[in-house]
Amino acid sequence: MRISKNLKKSAIVAAISSLILGVSVHPAVAESYLVSTLSGQGGIGEFANPFGVSVSPDGSIYVADSDHFKIKKIVNGSVSEFARINPKDYSNTNESFCSITTNNYNEVWASDCTNSKIYRYDKNGTLLRTYVVTLDFKSSCENCRDWGGGIAINQYGGIFLSDEYNHVILRVDQISGVTTVYAGVPGSRGLVDGRLKTSTFAVPRGLATDSLGNLFVADLGNGAIRKISPDGITSTIQNPLPCIAGVAVDSRDQVFGVTEQWCGAIIFKVGQGRVFDDSMNINSSKNGAVTGQPKFVAQSGFAIDARSASPTNKMYVADIVNHSIKIFSQSGEYLGKIGPEDSYGVTSEGTSNQIYQFPDQTFPISDGSYLVSDNFTLRHVSATGEILKVTRFEKGCYYSGGVAITPDGTFFCSAGSTIIVRFPDGTGSIIGNATAGRADGNSSTARFASADGLAVYQGSLYVGDTGNGQIRKVTRIAGTKDFQVTTVLGTGVWTGSPDVQPREKASFASPAKITIDSLGNLYIADGGVDSILKTSLVQNNDVTRIARGFGSWPSSLTTDGENNVYFSTYGGKIFKIKNNSLSLLSGDGYGNQVGPSQLALFNRPNGLSVNLDGDLIVADRDNNQIKKIATQTSPSKNILSASAVSVYMRANSLPSTGLTSSQEENVENKVTLTNKTGLISKMYLTKSNSPARSIDGLLLCDVAIAKSLEYKLANSSPLSSPYCAAGRTLFTYKGYITWPGLGKQLRTISTGANGGSYVKIGDKVVVDQWNSSGGVSNSPYDKSSTLTLEGGKQYPIEVWYLSPPAGTNLSLFLFWSTVASGDRSTAQVISEKYLSPLKLESDEPVTLPVKATSPKITINLNFINITVKVPASASSIKLFAPEFGVTAAKPIVGTISDGLANFEVAINSKYAGKKGALQIVTGNAAGDSSPLKVPVSVPKIANKPAPKVTPSAKPQEVQKQPEVTCLKGGTKRIFDGTACPPGYTKA
Repeated sequence: MRISKNLKKSAIVAAISSLILGVSVHPAVAESYLVSTLSGQGGIGEFANPFGVSVSPDGSIYVADSDHFKIKKIVNGSVSEFARINPKDYSNTNESFCSITTNNYNEVWASDCTNSKIYRYDKNGTLLRTYVVTLDFKSSCENCRDWGGGIAINQYGGIFLSDEYNHVILRVDQISGVTTVYAGVPGSRGLVDGRLKTSTFAVPRGLATDSLGNLFVADLGNGAIRKISPDGITSTIQNPLPCIAGVAVDSRDQVFGVTEQWCGAIIFKVGQGRVFDDSMNINSSKNGAVTGQPKFVAQSGFAIDARSASPTNKMYVADIVNHSIKIFSQSGEYLGKIGPEDSYGVTSEGTSNQIYQFPDQTFPISDGSYLVSDNFTLRHVSATGEILKVTRFEKGCYYSGGVAITPDGTFFCSAGSTIIVRFPDGTGSIIGNATAGRADGNSSTARFASADGLAVYQGSLYVGDTGNGQIRKVTRIAGTKDFQVTTVLGTGVWTGSPDVQPREKASFASPAKITIDSLGNLYIADGGVDSILKTSLVQNNDVTRIARGFGSWPSSLTTDGENNVYFSTYGGKIFKIKNNSLSLLSGDGYGNQVGPSQLALFNRPNGLSVNLDGDLIVADRDNNQIKKIATQTSPSKNILSASAVSVYMRANSLPSTGLTSSQEENVENKVTLTNKTGLISKMYLTKSNSPARSIDGLLLCDVAIAKSLEYKLANSSPLSSPYCAAGRTLFTYKGYITWPGLGKQLRTISTGANGGSYVKIGDKVVVDQWNSSGGVSNSPYDKSSTLTLEGGKQYPIEVWYLSPPAGTNLSLFLFWSTVASGDRSTAQVISEKYLSPLKLESDEPVTLPVKATSPKITINLNFINITVKVPASASSIKLFAPEFGVTAAKPIVGTISDGLANFEVAINSKYAGKKGALQIVTGNAAGDSSPLKVPVSVPKIANKPAPKVTPSAKPQEVQKQPEVTCLKGGTKRIFDGTACPPGYTKA
């Protein structure tokens, strides 16, 4: 529901030649909508990605609460703020706290997430000193986030940090602040014990010290806990310990370790084995995915109450994705948690838990349900948010920047320099050479530099190739499972980013996310220049900046049925662009809040889509939730057919029960209420190869609206069929047809049908080919006699169609011609505007509509925007402007809403300074009005200076998703994340 009424749009009536509106830099705030949780539980609350935990000698628990930019203090279960930092960019948590420890003076020590600074606080939260960590060698990854970084303090004045990228342990002197390499050889990965300067490590993570001054290291890459004695000797005290990430010491100097997510949740005790283990409930055999619900998901954040006056030896684990602190006894008994309900994992059979593994894309389906792409799985989610089915992929899409499904049910996700494909039959393939580069070609020869955002238009896939600065197109080669990749936009050479760029010279910094509206307009979120750009796939338009200044890396783009644009950023904000004007829809920094959109919060929102009700669906990725914003706009044009994606859906395995009479009535009432044009279509299941033209005894599978009878589909039906299994189908189409023109009008009716067809208009049967598989080979196949009826009046129409046997292409066309002889060259498909599901209230003939009125015009850069009032007698409206390249043969077709129609004319730079006229024509079943002519003068375009940003100087937000290079045999691959999947080792 909307919380407030639509604000009345302010119409700007001005001479176009005297005004150019600039690109939005500080977006307005959109009207308020209700934000609710559709699916998922938990999410951030008290904590937001807690990375580190430590227990002080006075028993207080301290948490490095990374995404809140705070250190939290817990006393007797009560959580309070201990300290905070104020970063330059609140979407960049690299500047926050990631590891934490305490000493015997109850001082608190914390390092930032790049291990470049150490903060020292007294027990009251006063900052005593900031240490700047400097290296005396060249790091292999400067300014990289140290995802599992550990920090420890000893009694000899040393501050220790684990450097996972350079495989060393650093020491910062508490007095002088000088940084040195304490143990390991920079850049050398290995498992060598011995003296400090010759010993080697592999991705060292958590650190801890005991009462004797020994330093313990969770050596992840080696699967071992290592000990460094005060006299400088490194030894391995236990291995193998799979996925070891954190280490802690109890009051008796006994050493414990904890795993990261890939192995489930395990706590080890050195010398004894596993004291807690739920790995039996976790299946990581495919793609490194975690199937089940691990008790915790940890990095190095692991601590034991060992130094207080009465140590409990309780163990505390920082659960980074469930945003909580888990508590265990020393024997491994789970004692409870501080924080929200668990939200991470894969729903197991028989459980009602709605949990996700970082959902990254949502797909509304024609039956009201959804598909949700979730790293290694695709979830089928009901209209009310229940997870119905989980389909696991052989190849996962972990943190994929782009996920798409084409209308035939083929699934795509971007994965570095390749695109992973899964066909509806369960088979898969890869598009793109594994080696990054730039080349067009087929699946095996094409190259991408960094495939990111994906969008589908007219059956083809479009790709934001971020690394190459280009937009690529992927089209399936007919009759094969191979694809052809071509480049549609972008020179690939960065030359700056003016507000308007000639299409053939357009260059991009980092075209991260893309979407395409129903008019063929292409929108590009260029993260490298903090801008939204726009051009067209159907007209030769310039590339124009329409918004800028959203301040964080873009995470998703989509459009609604009114061609408004919605986009999200990893910084937690969701924006709307309407008529090239930017507004903030919801979100402001990281959080997990529902309610009014101006107060709602998200945690790296992703995966935007618009459902059947016109609501915006959001994959709230790091809250592991699906949220809904009740925008109540027009539904997206890209709703997936339930039949096309039935392979992913629970409905595919349901018995063939058909719709009940009450269900049929409810659906029919809904489709007639929401559709003014088209015919009511019903699909029935029949097992007979020669059925009678009757629905008696047949199962009703679906009720929908057919906008026109123009289907040509391979081995599928034009309607979704969630209620019936596959089989031969019978279709009926009923409603009313308005005879064209005025006075007596002659028309010849024909069908083109691969299967049986029957057509009745008024009281006359005009086509009867029920027992035929179609007529002659050339379209139209089956000619009727002619009909002469009164133009402008409505007549009942009834069409029956029997699909051919399974395995044969389904084809149905309904034509008419003004030529009595039925000359096939004059036949046209009957347009939607002549068909209606219900009879009009009046039997009076339909008259020609009057012109549109009240034109209101603005110009934004090189876009002309015009709003006109549409007369009640009109059912269609179109615009053409030959002087500006929009011909009468290919006009812009508008959408009528609340008596108004909006058009947007993209003006190529070559028309700057020219004069012309926008011609707008209304129409209905009787014909078209005379044009409303609106003279305009297009001003010359004044470009603004290009932002001083290079493709490599991306906002820090993009660093939130680390990459790891992994080896499998002789093959080297880059994965998102910090650990390699099973079967791979870190390079």
